[in-house]
Amino acid sequence: MAIYNHDLKVSEGYARSFPSIRELLCQQEINEVFDVYDTDSKTAKTKFLRYGLTALCLGIAGLVIGLVELTVIAVLTLWTGEVLHVHPLFSITGPACALIAIIIYRISRHKHWRETWRGALFARERIRQWHFQMFLDGALICQFSNPDTRGEAKLKIKRRWELFKASVIDPVPAMSAFTKNKNKEPDPWDHPETPYTDEATAKEVYEALLELRFRHQVQYSEKRGAKEGGEKSFGPVERDFKTESLAQTTFQSAIVVSAALTALYALLWWKPELPIEHGLAVGGTMLSALAILLAILNAGIRVYRIGYTLPFEGESYLHYQEKCQHLRDHWHPPTAKPKGGFSFDTSALRELEVQAHRELRRFLIIKGSASFLF
Repeated sequence: MAIYNHDLKVSEGYARSFPSIRELLCQQEINEVFDVYDTDSKTAKTKFLRYGLTALCLGIAGLVIGLVELTVIAVLTLWTGEVLHVHPLFSITGPACALIAIIIYRISRHKHWRETWRGALFARERIRQWHFQMFLDGALICQFSNPDTRGEAKLKIKRRWELFKASVIDPVPAMSAFTKNKNKEPDPWDHPETPYTDEATAKEVYEALLELRFRHQVQYSEKRGAKEGGEKSFGPVERDFKTESLAQTTFQSAIVVSAALTALYALLWWKPELPIEHGLAVGGTMLSALAILLAILNAGIRVYRIGYTLPFEGESYLHYQEKCQHLRDHWHPPTAKPKGGFSFDTSALRELEVQAHRELRRFLIIKGSASFLF
């Protein structure tokens, strides 16, 4: 099963391992709605990144082409002693790239792909949270596990689902309200927290959620936060490391080139009799152009990092991973009481849902600042 959504897309064979709650682990209607938002989120994200990166590359190309034009004119003029001009078609190429970049990015903003992505992601993850918060309601789960009362439990779940579904039917405004809400935990909770009354059901819930909620969240955050994610594209931590290294290298190189240029001019000032003035003028112009080129690339990399919200996304995954690992270690099976009966502490699950709530808000706020040009 895929690591990202196998917590909801439970295989039939795996679900049969938990006969009392099998139907709750894999609810077809919930998965269908989840898939709609998941597809919308991925589609809008792809368009936002694709258009943003295209606009960024064209913007950089426009600046580089303009720099090349000025450098060629300056060098040839110094070399020949005559004022030269490049072909008008070349002169218009740089400004044209910049204009096209602006148009493409304005299209992206007009289509609201970033907000559509964030809104659909919000709805998708809220469905996931609704599903797992349900297991905090021990009375409901035990009622469902009893064949004599299952019908009544199904009606309760259906009513709660319809009420919840209405709250995310317009995901962008709902997402906006969610990010502005400063509550540190869900308010209100999707399901009440009630004790379990059947030990066998509690054991199934413990075993199922240990894998599907606790370990899954740890594995997901580990994979997303890993430096080497094994994906076709870089994960946020790896992308952060590589782009920051490249940005530092280009900036340092620009400084070194500028320093070298200064050293050359200092040499000419110190030894004016050296016959290098003409060559120095040409070389100095080319070194200046190289320094500016490196500065342009550095600026482009910095904007790229803003578009991918680096380093904040990677830091968010690592923070969430630590919380999930701690809570996984505090998720314990039902224990027998000395005077009979049993105890099943669901506080770790409750705290995990609090952390999932906070992480979703943090992620949405981070992505709200993603931008490739303006």
